[in-house]
Amino acid sequence: MAALVPTGAPVAILMDHGLAEEIAEKLIEAGVGTVEKLGSMTPEELELISGIEPDIVEKILVAVNSYYGQFEQQNAAPEVPEATEVAVEEPAETAGEVAETEIETPMAMESAVNGAPPVETSAEPHEDYSAVKKEFDTIKDSGEVS
Repeated sequence: MAALVPTGAPVAILMDHGLAEEIAEKLIEAGVGTVEKLGSMTPEELELISGIEPDIVEKILVAVNSYYGQFEQQNAAPEVPEATEVAVEEPAETAGEVAETEIETPMAMESAVNGAPPVETSAEPHEDYSAVKKEFDTIKDSGEVS
């Protein structure tokens, strides 16, 4: 029974999209009862229907395109409003001053990102560098560190 009942939008819905009632009736009489079936037909196939001339085919195509166009508009991505300028407050310090919380080194930035306090760094190695390296090498050689 489901195969006998046409599925889809009835051709009569195209009257809401500019198709004349007489044209809709001719299509229904010819066995074209749904917009989906009508949309799958070529202009040549439509002209084979009694009373459907090339100028009427054009009107049918306009109505079908209008019908399907409404769904494209509903599914289209919403328009993004143009960017507007937002007033931004200037920082308290002037161009010549440096804020106390300013991060200057990559290590300090990483610790700030990870939630740790900024790490004090300097360009020169610590006095104990050689002692620390020696201790590290000893631990490394003993296998405690991989």
